[in-house]
Amino acid sequence: MKFTPTKNKYSTNSECILKLDNFPLTEKFGSYNKNFETYDLELHICMDSGHVFLKNILSPNILYSKEEYKYTTSKSPMKIRSLPHFVDFCSKFIDIQETERVLEIGGNDLYLMKLWRELNPKAECYVVDPVHEALDGKIIDEINVIGKFVEEVNLNEIKPNVVLCVHTLEHIVDPNLVISELIENTQPDTTFIFEVPCYDSMLEGKRLDVIFHQHLNYFNINTLSNIIFRNGGQVLGYEINHQGSCGGVLMIAFKKSKEKVKAINDIDIQKKIVHFKKTFKNFQLSMEILNEDYSGLEGLKFGYGASLMLSTFAYHSKIDFNSMECIIDDDESKNNLNYENVPVKVKSLNNAKPLENSFFLITSLENIRPIFNKINTLKPRRILLPNVS
Repeated sequence: MKFTPTKNKYSTNSECILKLDNFPLTEKFGSYNKNFETYDLELHICMDSGHVFLKNILSPNILYSKEEYKYTTSKSPMKIRSLPHFVDFCSKFIDIQETERVLEIGGNDLYLMKLWRELNPKAECYVVDPVHEALDGKIIDEINVIGKFVEEVNLNEIKPNVVLCVHTLEHIVDPNLVISELIENTQPDTTFIFEVPCYDSMLEGKRLDVIFHQHLNYFNINTLSNIIFRNGGQVLGYEINHQGSCGGVLMIAFKKSKEKVKAINDIDIQKKIVHFKKTFKNFQLSMEILNEDYSGLEGLKFGYGASLMLSTFAYHSKIDFNSMECIIDDDESKNNLNYENVPVKVKSLNNAKPLENSFFLITSLENIRPIFNKINTLKPRRILLPNVS
């Protein structure tokens, strides 16, 4: 049965800036099915605030099924490289070793909280993530697991000194409501430190492949700051890590404000729309050129990097993955996996054994730089790089 998406509440006064028909789901490993379900995607911009968001929202049961949802922080090379940067950013606003109660929203496999406890073994740590529904109420490695949505949690009972939220806010239907409830239901001195994909860096790096069904919201410093200001918060500081995931990440720290902070009103929305459309047009052109280059190669062709986002790369590039020997990945646990919606098999490097002078296409746009260095050790004939950074 075809699922009918619900509409994002921001769409009341908005303009469509991108429409992708029959857009695939991501993170789908399993037996290939050429008829695997797709859904139309519409990216809109709010004409009042400049906030960018998906108009139609798919059910979490479709996006995050327990059987298929594969993302874990500890298996993401990019996230492992980025987390020390986030912890360093946190240390500019709090004394990590003195924090008493820390709550993380969307803790995934508890990787960040385990790292936090190494820095402060005395800290009382909580992770709120509905993916841990079966573990709700349990204590794992001295971390209290709450298997619920943050909207369902009584924060007054926990009284956290610090609330962390790393790559979760963009997945939440109503970030305005969540930030409002966080500020209202925590202590006056609670410090909030968030990390989200940065909309401006995404465009700068031409990472338009990361506009996808799971990311419902696309923030830059102005739009996220305004949500904080609107709900009684004040921004303590922010930083952009241009080497972070999705083309770059925005880290921001804020607190409850004692007085109302004036919103940023000088957002040129029309300029923002023109810039987006121009960037996406250039991205499309680069994908067409990549396809032409790949199609003209005669010989053994391999992909490198079994990305969770492969289906969006395949959608934009229209590359014939059937013509590829396989996609090589450093993760041994991915050996012999298939994608449900991309016709290609994954092999670990030890099992693929690519021949010298083979052609390689980097298929994980998140890890182009380290993968390029890895392929060079295999004595390739040519390496094709998507024109993103």
